[in-house]
Amino acid sequence: MNILFSCGNAPGLPTGYGGQCLLALRAFLKAGAEKVYILAWNLNGGQFKPMEAFTTEEVVTRNPGMLKIFDAKGAEDVDWNAVYWFSNPYPQWPTTIRKNHINEMIMKSQSSLFVSLQDIFMFEPGPIHCLSAVWMPLHFVPVEHPTILALADFDLQLPISGWGAVLLEPLQQGRSLRHIEVVAHGRCTQTYTPDWDNAEEKQTTRFLWGWPEDAFVILLIASNSEESGRKAFDAQLQAFSLYKKKNPLAWLHIHAEGVRAYDIPRLLETFGEYEGRSSIINLEDSRARSHGDAPVFGERVSMTPPTSLNSVSEEGIAKMYRACDVLLASTCSEGCGVPILEAQFSGCPVVTTRATAMWEETHLGLSVKPVQWIARMDFNSGWMLPHVPGIVEALESISKWTKEEKRAKWLNMINYFSSLYSNEAIIERWKSILQEIVIPEITSGFQCKLLRLSSIRRKMLRVCQRLQETVTELQETQTEAQEHLQHVTKKYALRNLITYMKGIYP
Repeated sequence: MNILFSCGNAPGLPTGYGGQCLLALRAFLKAGAEKVYILAWNLNGGQFKPMEAFTTEEVVTRNPGMLKIFDAKGAEDVDWNAVYWFSNPYPQWPTTIRKNHINEMIMKSQSSLFVSLQDIFMFEPGPIHCLSAVWMPLHFVPVEHPTILALADFDLQLPISGWGAVLLEPLQQGRSLRHIEVVAHGRCTQTYTPDWDNAEEKQTTRFLWGWPEDAFVILLIASNSEESGRKAFDAQLQAFSLYKKKNPLAWLHIHAEGVRAYDIPRLLETFGEYEGRSSIINLEDSRARSHGDAPVFGERVSMTPPTSLNSVSEEGIAKMYRACDVLLASTCSEGCGVPILEAQFSGCPVVTTRATAMWEETHLGLSVKPVQWIARMDFNSGWMLPHVPGIVEALESISKWTKEEKRAKWLNMINYFSSLYSNEAIIERWKSILQEIVIPEITSGFQCKLLRLSSIRRKMLRVCQRLQETVTELQETQTEAQEHLQHVTKKYALRNLITYMKGIYP
């Protein structure tokens, strides 16, 4: 059995998805896959010949940055001689993924299973020429239409939360969703673990990041790459400002890109946490982003410097969880909030929103009831708005927990939590799906993919075909019009008209 695995970040790279892809890769090989072909979208199609398979040795030789894959925990379990790589078929990150490209790579790799860990609405309609599985986060309530339309092309739907599975179940009726299995994201329980009595480590970590020893430290870890507002920076920063008025020892540390999708220090200035922020605003930028590095410290706020943001190791992140008092992670939506898992494994309480996957993942902490559902008209769906006063109340409650209470709550949840979200649990989950569902499907000679298309998918395919025919007709008409225009321009050029007029009126 060969597997083609499409993932945004290469397995083993120091990113959230890089770690999850490594777990899946380990599971594929342990379940008996002979070869795994990685379709890594971060490998530039200009550096590598598109849709040609390269060995791991060839990839790291051409791209030394890929050497990081060997440093990840668990990478030593991988037989890298069995791992091959396809580069991005497109010159840059695509907005649409062509199915003929996927099927061509399936044919070249002789894969029996195609697995995708990315947003599937990017895939154009059409069948996949082998058994297929989509491992996906779900963020919207209800499931957004582009994803619904794309789901019918996959045989296995693998949401990363129980909440996601509940959202998908109604779609089984008449939608040809045959298998829905939950495969969550996992974390290393050896790295993310408490060290309750290690006062020296806590003091050293606080000194490293500039946190006062006596402060009630609130940690916010999030990717500032989504302009949709899903991370709810505005609501969470406002909640901190309100909480700080009640607890003058409160301190906020932000581990995120300061001025990427949102200008976080500018938001802090709005809530009174930064003074003199306007002096480094680029007034020519319509979005009022910074034209220089933001100040690292406010009155009761610190940020991880941009230069060290991507160089903090997993052990360093785990130490941050152990040295702070609470993780603030009350966003609008999470498919599976990895920092929420990491913090609780490390013995750090969390504040989340009582919505999406966050609710089921919050065991050491408090979930805040959302204030309302927000429509996202671009997706014909929506998500939940965090309740700022509720976040403040949750922070107040957790600030009263003693170390003994935190330890007792952690002991009550750790066995159950590990059975769902440890690396070992995710690998075993993948292995069981491959052995109990995928391999029986392959050995039974499943040949019904074209017959399983839903009526909506068939209509969409016909519409796409008609649109393509229309585009072709328009291109032919444009070519013909250009030829006529050139003929008319040449025949009726001004100098020709002048010569003609002089012939009539000498």
